[in-house]
Amino acid sequence: MTTEFHQPHPFPIDEPATGPIPVVPQQQSPAARSLTKPLIAVSAVLLLALGVVTAMWISANNQLSALQQSISATAAEDSQVPDLRAVADKHFTKAGVVSGDADSVSITITDYTAATAWPGLTSMLEELGFSPAVIDRVGNTRALDGTREAQGKNCNVTWTYHPDDGLQMVFEAVHGS
Repeated sequence: MTTEFHQPHPFPIDEPATGPIPVVPQQQSPAARSLTKPLIAVSAVLLLALGVVTAMWISANNQLSALQQSISATAAEDSQVPDLRAVADKHFTKAGVVSGDADSVSITITDYTAATAWPGLTSMLEELGFSPAVIDRVGNTRALDGTREAQGKNCNVTWTYHPDDGLQMVFEAVHGS
């Protein structure tokens, strides 16, 4: 007769295992425990630095965008600024003394040339966006009035009148204010 000896199976074959498999916590070595706190601190510093750099990048992009918009707006305004010398040369072909450049023009109209120069002056003032009231003020200026001034479209004018010197006007372009 033979005796069979059966070794018990660690899990019953007929019954499935039930419940969670127990996890045995592992002990950290003292060296691993001593590295955990500095590693967490370094990770926190790196995360904070990443946040700061991201915020700075966003701020720089916003400032760059605002600067680009400002430059575009200034360029658009400057494209509206008249070439004062070209405008003066167009309107004063026969009378008046014109000097200056695109940004600043001086015009002198003596009493001898006033009748010939007046139509050119009024059309120039209209083209530069000065109101009809300014045209009247220029025509009624006396020596006692001193220096007068007015604002047009993207330019300003100052003027004086003296019987000996005539009407003296200075036009200045106004760029991106």
